[in-house]
Amino acid sequence: MPLLDTISKMTTASGRAYLTLLRADVFAVGLIGASARNSSAQRALTLLLSERATGTLCELLERATLPGQLYALLGLSASGHSGVEGLLAVYRHRTDEVRTQTACFISSQPIRDVVARIEDGTYSGLLHSDTTAA
Repeated sequence: MPLLDTISKMTTASGRAYLTLLRADVFAVGLIGASARNSSAQRALTLLLSERATGTLCELLERATLPGQLYALLGLSASGHSGVEGLLAVYRHRTDEVRTQTACFISSQPIRDVVARIEDGTYSGLLHSDTTAA
């Protein structure tokens, strides 16, 4: 990503959300950590969803880290994007793993298991659970 593009993205909330998902290092949906808060990546995804930024989510599928790609898939699925079934099919049979976090526990899970939970709506139900108050 050219420096000027990165700088311009840092000046808007949606640009910062994009950058957060671009370099996400763990896939975590729902309340996590000792403070039981949503991850910064989940908050970024929620912001992009509120702006109906499906083009941005599609771009993240091509450019983001693996956890970032999974957030993009979740966002496209939750928003009912017309091409999401084909996109999910690309990931559905992958046997490699991705770092995930549930509550306080970080582990690795097969990508196909994460995709199955995206498809069955498990993560969509957790997407808007929020305790971001200080």
